[in-house]
Amino acid sequence: MAYGSTGVTKLQYGTLLAGALAYLLQRQRDAVGLVTFDRDVVSHIPPSTRPGHLRALLAGLERMVPGTGSDFAKPLDRVAQALTRRGLVVVISDLVDEPERVVEGLRHIRFRGMEVVVFHLLDPAELTFPFERASRFRDVETGDEVYVTPHLARAAYLDRLNAAIDFYRGALRGSGVDYCQLETSRPLDEALLSYLSARRRFV
Repeated sequence: MAYGSTGVTKLQYGTLLAGALAYLLQRQRDAVGLVTFDRDVVSHIPPSTRPGHLRALLAGLERMVPGTGSDFAKPLDRVAQALTRRGLVVVISDLVDEPERVVEGLRHIRFRGMEVVVFHLLDPAELTFPFERASRFRDVETGDEVYVTPHLARAAYLDRLNAAIDFYRGALRGSGVDYCQLETSRPLDEALLSYLSARRRFV
């Protein structure tokens, strides 16, 4: 989530998206909470409609920092166990983990009777792999490095990426989870409007 090729990282984009959704939901007088996680739950602000709660949510988003790795299964299992009333769960992530584990965690929440929406954030460079020079690529979460000659790796990389996207789209929608892919170079207001319009068409 710390990666960004256009001046904004996926984490920054996701934080803005979460803040905008929290604002819209609070305007509807819906109780809104926040859970952040990497390998486990990092912070939890319970849902509320009380005055000043939106400020607390935005402060929680502002404190977010990139984790050292991801593990969807454990934190989403904890979230699912804590849910006591039906409602909406919005997950904002680049979904960098084993796809089967991600889907398993999201299905667990769905099976608890929740409506689930997933915003899959991807940087434009991740979608096109536009690099030309042979370079060392460093994992911004683990620090691991690999030397890559882009023109030799591009086709295989894009095949794997597109296979993962297709898997998420099919498996999540087949489980009743609303899946929305967002490119971080796209203006946030346009992304939100197109998504909300699509939801209205199918509700």
